[in-house]
Amino acid sequence: MKGKTSPLIYITLLFIAGILLETYLHIPLLYKAICSLVLLSGEIICFRKKRTSPKAFGGIIFLYCLTIPIGMTYTEIYSSFHQPNIQTYSNADIQIKGIIIKDPVRRRFYTNFVISPEQIEGLQTPNGLIFVKVSSCNLNFKYGDKVQVFGKLSQPYWSGNIGTFNYKKYLERHHVYGVMKIKDAENIKIVAMNEGNFIIGKALALKNVIKMINKRSLPDPQAAMLNGILLGMREDIPQQIFDMFRKSGIVHILAVSGLHVGLILLMFWGFLKLCRIPKKVAALILILLVILYCMVTGMRDPIFRTTIMALAVLTAIIIDREQNLYISMSLACLALLFINPYSLFNAGFQLSFIATLGIICLAPILIERIKLRPYFLSAAFSVSLAAQISVMPIVAYHFNYLSLWSVFTNIIVLPIVACILALGLLASMFGILWIKLAYIFSMPNWILLTILLRLIEFFSSINFMYLEVQKPYIADVIGYYTLIAFALYALYNGIKNRKLLYILTLILVILFLSPRIKSNSIEIVFPHSSDGDIVLIKFPCGRTRNKIVLITSDSNKFNNVEKVIQPLLWTKHISKIDYLFLNRVSDDHLGTVVDLSKNFNIKQVLDTAQSKNSFTYKNFRKFIEHTGLTYRNIKHEEPVFKYSKISSKVCNNNLELHIAPSNVKLLITPDCAHIISINDRKILIYQHKLSAVKHIRDKDIYYTETDGTISIKIKNNRIKILCSKESG
Repeated sequence: MKGKTSPLIYITLLFIAGILLETYLHIPLLYKAICSLVLLSGEIICFRKKRTSPKAFGGIIFLYCLTIPIGMTYTEIYSSFHQPNIQTYSNADIQIKGIIIKDPVRRRFYTNFVISPEQIEGLQTPNGLIFVKVSSCNLNFKYGDKVQVFGKLSQPYWSGNIGTFNYKKYLERHHVYGVMKIKDAENIKIVAMNEGNFIIGKALALKNVIKMINKRSLPDPQAAMLNGILLGMREDIPQQIFDMFRKSGIVHILAVSGLHVGLILLMFWGFLKLCRIPKKVAALILILLVILYCMVTGMRDPIFRTTIMALAVLTAIIIDREQNLYISMSLACLALLFINPYSLFNAGFQLSFIATLGIICLAPILIERIKLRPYFLSAAFSVSLAAQISVMPIVAYHFNYLSLWSVFTNIIVLPIVACILALGLLASMFGILWIKLAYIFSMPNWILLTILLRLIEFFSSINFMYLEVQKPYIADVIGYYTLIAFALYALYNGIKNRKLLYILTLILVILFLSPRIKSNSIEIVFPHSSDGDIVLIKFPCGRTRNKIVLITSDSNKFNNVEKVIQPLLWTKHISKIDYLFLNRVSDDHLGTVVDLSKNFNIKQVLDTAQSKNSFTYKNFRKFIEHTGLTYRNIKHEEPVFKYSKISSKVCNNNLELHIAPSNVKLLITPDCAHIISINDRKILIYQHKLSAVKHIRDKDIYYTETDGTISIKIKNNRIKILCSKESG
């Protein structure tokens, strides 16, 4: 940490700042030019005061000034260059000719691949990739084949529910703007072969050969696990086993990443050293090996990131330059952002770089302070702990969970994974020559893979290994990394100026309190659901907190809690539900209440049930009594709750709410059609599927299926309506 910092690190950080500014502010080009001039003028003034050498001024300072607007301009140009035109044919049957640009993924009942269209009816130069899903697993297509497909082209779908994975945005960031599902395999045929890159084609062919060697020399699920660990091919791994890996906190070993490249480099570097190969020659061999491994694994984002970093370090060895991991990281980051600036918002991108940075910065400190014997155990524990400390907020932000004991599981599992990788590589190399030679290495590998499987079964069975958490505030994430950065600075340089400590404390307090300041607005949220009615109401009560009302049906037969309600509440940073109102009269009351009570504090459960003698209703009451929840059965015309600004009552199983200051009336019905009256204006919100209602386009009629989550905010007699699919 001490010493001079490379200009490349500052350039990378400023380039990232430019991408963020352009993404969220969309600053016009004229303002970017003005910004550049202002920054340059400021640097000139600073230069004159400091009397720095003209060489430093003409080079580094000028570059620093322009990095932010360069990042902004590059992001804008990149976006305009990748504007799609295939959306014109959305929901239309169409014939397309294109080249398969990625290795097809074959699953049990279907095959997925991505094509770059070359010819579409009515379009001379199609722009935008197309994701194709064929209901057949027996297709002999491969990378580089030119195919002709016929089917219905549609846009990628996202439900619009807040907190759920935005599949549409994910595909768009990979330039995929169309989805085609083909049920009949006769609607797709090969027009030409080997139209892709020759080297990539051969590398992917080698990958498929290695996959078949593993499948022939090992039984399932061990063969599927080895293909996941060695090649990153997870499609054959049973979902149950994959979930066990995730709950154990070691799912990263099934995604080819820096861990795999590091282990491979370490093993081959040791082998070449034993063979007394000169250092520079060994580095050159490893460069070729890493490039080959990157291409064989399909050049996926995680492996591509690590490959660039590894190439930077190995090249430094060849040209006798000092190996600086910070410079290697910066170079890899800049290269990837030039390829696609929107990679910055990818969870894998963030986790990869932050984990690596955390290991570089924290692991040496932890190794010095954690004295374990043997030394390997101390190093392994420190590296695992450093990575865990670094990525915790990012994992919680993107995935809403934390694996509490992954530090210890990684220490136990990683040596086994290293041996599995080594034996897998040896089996692949010798299996290419003769398949029976692969059995020599696959037999001991089967034992190791079985041990690994039993370990993850044990780890995943422990309840406290896996903790689901609500989404942290952005301010909390920034504050967390600010605190770590300051701790590292203080450790290396000491705290010579107490004012710096006071300023940091003030910044952390502001970051912690700013998102938690109580809002005086009333918010009503209508997410989209297959089962229909789900309504979240948040309104101020007292000086310190808001009251939360959740209105939903009771059966949870469509897993609404897991798919819709839980992500919504976590994204809204809600951990306590004051009123859970079950508005649909039926016997099956257990579903929603049981599932919600696992992760949320429910104060009162309200319903309008009329049949109280059924077996399921009695079970429902037993559960309520066992968990200590307050329960009320609401009668006709009986008030549900009443506060100074909002009152409510039940009328014919409909919930009527009146928000007095804004003169807003809300009628929530069990049939998923809700009415909001605002003075003389009436807004109709449908939570049905469009097939269930007549679709009428009107400014005061909203459909959750097409508009996504509909949020209505009321503050100071002003009404604001937001639709998630419009805001992205």
